[in-house]
Amino acid sequence: MNKKYLIYIPFLTLLCSGATIKAEENEETPKKPLSSFSIEEKSFISPYLSTQWADVPQWARIDISLMFANKGDIIIKQLQKRIEDSIEHLGWKKGSQIIIDIPQWEGEEYGPDKNTWMKGIIQVQAGGLSFETDGTISIGITDGGEKLVIQRLKNKLTTPNVKIKRTEVYMKDSSSNQAAYYNPWILYIDGTISNIDESEKIVNLAPILDSPSFIFTTSEPSSVELNSPIPAATSYITLTQSLTDSPTYTYIQKPDFSKVGQTEAIVRITDRLDDYSIESDVHLNYNVVDNRNLTAEAIPQAVDLGTNIANSNLKELVKNVHLGEEVVGTNDYSVAIKTNADTTIVGDQKLWVTVTGKGKTVDIDVPVTVKWGKSLSLQGAYDDSVGVFTLHESGLKTYTLTDQVGVKRKNADSMVHSEFGGKIYYQVGIKKLNQETQVLEDESNPSLTVASAYGQDDALNKINEFQTVELKEGDLIDLWHAEPKRNHLIVNENKIQENAELKNSYYEVTESGFQPLRINQLQTKEASTPLRTTTKELDDDFRTNMAKYIDSKEYNQIKPVKFVVFPDTTKPGKQLAKVRVEETLHSGKKVQFDYDVQVNVKNEWVHVTIPTKMLFFSDSNHKEKVTSKKYKIKNNSDNTTLMVSMNSFVVKQNSEVTYLSEKESDPTYGSNSLRLNLTVDGKEVARSLNVTSKATDLVELNPKTGSALSFEGNYFNPESKNSLHAESSLVLKFAIKE
Repeated sequence: MNKKYLIYIPFLTLLCSGATIKAEENEETPKKPLSSFSIEEKSFISPYLSTQWADVPQWARIDISLMFANKGDIIIKQLQKRIEDSIEHLGWKKGSQIIIDIPQWEGEEYGPDKNTWMKGIIQVQAGGLSFETDGTISIGITDGGEKLVIQRLKNKLTTPNVKIKRTEVYMKDSSSNQAAYYNPWILYIDGTISNIDESEKIVNLAPILDSPSFIFTTSEPSSVELNSPIPAATSYITLTQSLTDSPTYTYIQKPDFSKVGQTEAIVRITDRLDDYSIESDVHLNYNVVDNRNLTAEAIPQAVDLGTNIANSNLKELVKNVHLGEEVVGTNDYSVAIKTNADTTIVGDQKLWVTVTGKGKTVDIDVPVTVKWGKSLSLQGAYDDSVGVFTLHESGLKTYTLTDQVGVKRKNADSMVHSEFGGKIYYQVGIKKLNQETQVLEDESNPSLTVASAYGQDDALNKINEFQTVELKEGDLIDLWHAEPKRNHLIVNENKIQENAELKNSYYEVTESGFQPLRINQLQTKEASTPLRTTTKELDDDFRTNMAKYIDSKEYNQIKPVKFVVFPDTTKPGKQLAKVRVEETLHSGKKVQFDYDVQVNVKNEWVHVTIPTKMLFFSDSNHKEKVTSKKYKIKNNSDNTTLMVSMNSFVVKQNSEVTYLSEKESDPTYGSNSLRLNLTVDGKEVARSLNVTSKATDLVELNPKTGSALSFEGNYFNPESKNSLHAESSLVLKFAIKE
């Protein structure tokens, strides 16, 4: 093996040449294969016999070629594996280079039938790999076939699949590399053995090819203030790799800084160098914040006792809502109650509301003053509250009635009034007036009880048990309280006793609150009437002189109606009777109430002197003037004072003159019209007498005294030659003064 020969084995030619194969078949094949020799036997052959490749028989050449046949494929597969596992890459920039170690095959192998044998290293020959690329890179072999050198020639993307057009592998002539055959003894082959494979192979360089790209970092701020200007597209992007020093930045989606929250911007970076063209979309995420403070001013509230503030327009609790300097419109914020005010107690209370607008919130302390409002206050033992009933407007002429404690109870004992025990202490009822005029205590229309308590009941429990009641204007509150002095109406935030110290009191529901009824608060008087007074005379007397029977306390809304039960006037003495009065409410409806009265029937006579006929006429000197003489009326009684009144004035049908009323204007002269006035003792007491004249008090006559009646006026046809007659009657009424 000292001589070195380079012998080429045209492997493909051998496999394809029929002449060669035929020659192989005609040669004699050895009987004993190399593998049958033991190590001891091989060691006995000394010195080893050797031969030149030219002397190797054809069959051995073929066997050895077959052993070399797949070593190039194995080496190329191993090269592909090294490419795939390489941590080094070929840069994308022109001039970049990478060197990869070319693998070798090392081992021992027997040929077919084991009559041939080789052992050692098979490697790529220098220049033994012939590559075909797309021209963007060059591939060469250095260091005698041990290194693969790849270099970039152009700034252009490389086709990763590279063709190997020719593969040449060989085994060096060295002591460690051996090849032999048996014929019929072992012959070692001297020199270098090689093999050329011209079949096309593919190597994929993709794992080591770097493509041009941007390498960048982003540094968005942790937050961006609302309505900030849009930053330049280059902002917050730091490039550490690009094709050139001047790439292009373009927004394809700008951030929205007009509203609070997360917003994304997309910036497209593009760059070009020779045949390279790259782009990359950078996503920038911003957190838009609003560092402005939301502010608002509280609107102090004055509410009635028991008001449910949550049901009101909560936006009316605040004003001047701003976000920084920006005015926030009422449609852009909401108000919610955080801590509600205690409206069960009068006085100053705390109300906290939360104002929310444009992503911000602020808590506002709203001062609340709880007032008595339109209320009825009931007290019990120790003057502690046992309930305050308050009206709250709920709609057009509709209201709700609530019950609250009003003021904190002083006494630890929450009993209504222990002294009353199991007796009723108060009762509140609702009376609906279903008729225009209705008797107040009509059993066919009783009050509906909505609240009541016994003395032994727990006052606070009773208040808490109360259910809201719906009311309308004109409804009546029927209130009964065992201790009237502890029942008060609230007027202008002051407690007033309006029940005339009666246990039973009534209040009308009106727009201005509870209006006390006076219908049951009047005082009766003892009246007197002459013996044999008729029922009609009694009714007439009551209707025209109610004060004789009842003290109306100058309540103008109360009027007399009639006698319900008449006294017996057939005998003198004190007789029982019942009269009915009527009160007109704010609603226009009327309620009636009956009073028991005592009538003293007196056996008394009225003795008077009166004229039976009274004449009036035109003045002879001034025909337009009407006059009369004076007619005397006299009280002839010894000890009775008389009340004299004109009961009525009647114009006869045959009167030729028209009597003018007070409402009628003076006519022109030539009209048969008369304006007639009545005087008493020279003082005018009734003007323009006619059929519409109302009953009028004339004079009070003490015993044994009298007064003079006369007429005066104007006649509006004084030039008439006819003498016309005015026919009428004056009805006087005499009553004994009590």
